[in-house]
This record gives sequence, C-alpha cells and structure tokens, in this order.
Amino acid sequence: MSKVIVVDDNRNYLETVCQELQGMGIETIACENGNKARWQIRRASRYDVLLVDLLLGDDSGTEILRWMRNEGYPQPFYLMTGVPSMDNAIETMNLGAACYIRKEDIEEQFYSKVKDIIEEQNLREKRNERFVFRRESDAFKRLYEEIKAYAKADIRVVITGERGTGRSHLAEDWISFAGLRYAPYAEVHCGSLSSASMAAEELFGHQKGAFSSAMRSTDGKLELANGGVLFLENVDMMPIDVQEMLIPVLKSGKYCRIGSNRERHVSFKLVATSTDSLDDALISGKMLQEFYDCCCECTVEVPSLRSTIDDIVPLAKFFAGQFGSGEYKFSKEVKELLRSYGWPGNVRELRKIVKVAVAKCQDGVILPEHLTIRQSLGQSEGIATRLLHDPLAEKSKIEEALSATGYNKSHTAEILGIDRKTLNRKIKQYGIER
Repeated sequence: MSKVIVVDDNRNYLETVCQELQGMGIETIACENGNKARWQIRRASRYDVLLVDLLLGDDSGTEILRWMRNEGYPQPFYLMTGVPSMDNAIETMNLGAACYIRKEDIEEQFYSKVKDIIEEQNLREKRNERFVFRRESDAFKRLYEEIKAYAKADIRVVITGERGTGRSHLAEDWISFAGLRYAPYAEVHCGSLSSASMAAEELFGHQKGAFSSAMRSTDGKLELANGGVLFLENVDMMPIDVQEMLIPVLKSGKYCRIGSNRERHVSFKLVATSTDSLDDALISGKMLQEFYDCCCECTVEVPSLRSTIDDIVPLAKFFAGQFGSGEYKFSKEVKELLRSYGWPGNVRELRKIVKVAVAKCQDGVILPEHLTIRQSLGQSEGIATRLLHDPLAEKSKIEEALSATGYNKSHTAEILGIDRKTLNRKIKQYGIER
C-alpha cells in the first residue's frame, strides 16, 4: 500500500497535514528536515508519494527533488510553499515535480486528489510488479510483434479473446511497448458501469459542492489518465448511454466535471480489451458505430490455450514454480493429459489446476492423480463441455449453450471447449438462428 511522506520543518503544520491524511485512511511518514527525508526516501517504495515544503531551514524541497532525480528515485513529488514565486514554480516543474502547491490551496490541490493519487500508485504497483510468463509459441511471438508495432505507432487497439487467455497482460505489453509503463494510468471496468450517473462520477469526477456530500472536488478516471493511459477493460460490456457520454471526450479530449461548467482538457493513449467480438457487438446493437470508431483502430485476438499447445507445459512449469518452494517435474502421462485437454477456461484454468496439483504432490513429481482435469470436464449448468460426434446431438448442445449464455458466443465457446471461429462455423453449418 502506497503512503505519503510529508516533509516540513514546522512541527505543528507537519502534524496537521499528517492527521488530515490519516483521517482519510492514508498512511503517512513525518519528516522535520531534509536529512530525515532523504533517509526515508532511500527506504521508500517506488510507489510512495512525496509532499515536501519548499523552505526547510538550510535545505529546500527543490534540492531534495534534484537529489531524488539524480539518484534515480522516481516517486511522485508534490512541492508546497507558503511563499510562492514564479521562478521556484518553473524550476520545480522542470525538475519533474507533479505539482507546485500554495499551502493556502492544499485542500483543493492535494487533499481533494490524494485518494486518487494513492489509488493510481497502488494500481501501478500491481501492474508493474506482477511477473508474467513470456510465452514462446510461434503464435504468441507473432502476437507480441503485432502489439509492439501498434504501440509504437500509437494505434488504439482492442484486444479480444476468450476469458482466461490473458488479454489484460497483452494490454500491459502494449503499455510497456508504448514507453508508458510509469506514466499516469487509469483503469475502467466497463461491466461495472451500471448507470450513466455512476459512470459520469467515475469518469468525469465532481466539483466541490456538486451535491450535498461533495465536500471536496475529485478527479475522475479521465483526469487520472491525463498524459498517460486509459485502459477500458471489457469495453464490449459498456452500456450504450455511457458510450454516448464518452464519444465527445474521445474525439476532442474535452469534458466538464459534474457540477462545473469549466471545460477541462485531457490527452491520453487508449487500449481496451473485449470478450465478445466487436463486430458481433455492433450487429447486436450493444456497441455504437461511432464509439467503435473512436476506441478501436484495430483489433488483436489472443489465441486460446488449446490452439497454442507448445505453451501448455512451459506455462504449467511456471505456475508450479510460483506455488511451490522447490522444483517440480511433470510425468510423461501428465504432459500428455495437459496437451490433449480442451482447456475451456484457458490459462486461468491451467493455473488453478497446477495450484491444486502442487498442493497434492508430495515428492516433487506431478502425476495424473494430482490433476483435477477430470472434474473440469464435467457439466457447466447442465451443458457438456465437449461436443458430441452425432450432428443432431451436437446441434442441440450448441443451441442449449447459446440459450444458457444469452447468445454470448465467447462464453458459449468457452463452455463447449471450442474456439470462437469453430463455433461460428458450426452455427452457420447447422443454420442456428437466435
């Protein structure tokens, strides 16, 4: 969890600021001078936040910031002062400070934003510190090159694929290839935007006094992404009225907070993921053509695990190393089982099965009896995960699965243990209609 390191040589003011932040549920460290601040910075997480006074006796906030950047400490730095000057402001911003704050404006310029700042840092920590296995199959090597090319060209990409294939990891690769790994970042879970009013609050933020409980102004996700990346997860699940709200912003970069008429300007890179095909979303009316044009300049499909067999055993070994303390071997029979299974849950399912196998394994050798694959081949809401060879039975199973999922093809394909292209081909072959 990120914390705020507060530096001020006025003990009373230092305690007041720390108490205010702690009242918001934010951990603080108080430093009364530059030496103590430097000592804490050397031991701080790269995701902590600095709030530093300009004048510190024989030291200064500017010198601390200069030292930090020379030593390679990247933490966000907010400089506060009771004696503002244009020269200090320019020097501080040139050194890479996030903001230059007059103490009389600290409530508006820092307290109102600090929760979002800390949330952004926590998200960045989670995103950047997570170790992800680099897949080596030919299909994924081509995919990485494709993602890299689009990131370098600043192309807005929607990454599609079945659940559990690792779409969000590919979005992280896009961010890294674009050189934005440490840039401002905001993540929007589109499926959770159940109403336009809730979405407006999350995306646009609000002005102090916009409603009875709005004691402070807050930034929305658009402002948090300014200068960096806006990640739309499951963009195919975004409600139509929210799409309509976002279209003008994606076109012009302009919006207003709730309760304010002042136009704000933002600029960010955009990457998104989708479970459903965007073409299907357009045809079914779940997505507006204008929104599609704004957020998607091209699509990249992540292949299912069953279509990249060469990745299965290396991934399993990687997960075993994550969950166990020693080195685990997979018997020949286990490797054959892993390669032959249909993996309707993709990499997410493989990870779960390996985690259980490691827990059951006693001697470092994973055997067939340690795998829970057989249970995974059972029923999902009464629908078999494997298709039958009898065409009539197969058609019936497909229709049953489509009905159970509300005609969500990606989910249906996952349940049936086939890829989406195969499902579309069979729907056409059997003349199945919605």
